Amino acid sequence: MNHSSRVLTQIGTLDFAMGPFPSQALSKEFNIEPVFTGTQTVVGRRNHPLCGASSLADLVDAEWILTGAAGPRATEFEQQFRNNGLPIPRADVKCESLLALVSLLSSSDLLAFLPEQWAGSPLTSHALSEIRVRENISAPRICLIRREGLPLTPAAEAFANALIREAGQLR
Repeated sequence: MNHSSRVLTQIGTLDFAMGPFPSQALSKEFNIEPVFTGTQTVVGRRNHPLCGASSLADLVDAEWILTGAAGPRATEFEQQFRNNGLPIPRADVKCESLLALVSLLSSSDLLAFLPEQWAGSPLTSHALSEIRVRENISAPRICLIRREGLPLTPAAEAFANALIREAGQLR
């Protein structure tokens, strides 16, 4: 059993989860519904010294933050550079907290791959800037995971539907 299914089964009161597709297959007790595939961009602090970069090749000497859990996220990060025939940059910092991530990015010269919407979000736009590179930066597919055969409570169903509707506007 991988980490995702362990979390879902241990909690027991969790109605659903929305996030990246699990890197390993979940047991048949879960239903996985694709929601959307977003796009990512390079993000750094406002007035970052590399804000004029136009290619990932210009950013291989920078230091990076890995977001999300270690493991598959590190693989996704490395693949962005491998796909373009580039060396893998240093990524010694791993961060799973939104607040900590924005703080680290805004107060250092670290870079990160983040969903495109983050660069223009009112929450982050005052502190972070998108560094537009010509390469397409792939993003994980986002899915909704719920228990197979069990209906959601009305409140959970309404919330899941609202998230799916919002995600539809991101496409």
